[in-house]
Amino acid sequence: MSLYGELNAESHARLKVKAGEITEATMKQHAAVVSLTLAATSGGEALADTSWTILGASGDVLTESRSAFPR
Repeated sequence: MSLYGELNAESHARLKVKAGEITEATMKQHAAVVSLTLAATSGGEALADTSWTILGASGDVLTESRSAFPR
């Protein structure tokens, strides 16, 4: 989920991922604070040992995280 300031501009994405496989998703945002969570069930606890890589439009790595709650 990502939010842009105090405004009601909001985007959500739900993905199905398979254990042991890499899942790639694209979500275009121009500016936002983004919180990422991987959970076994909707609304469930965040899974530990999760790796995230955020790429820019040109494919450059913007940031990487190995956190259950990257922001």
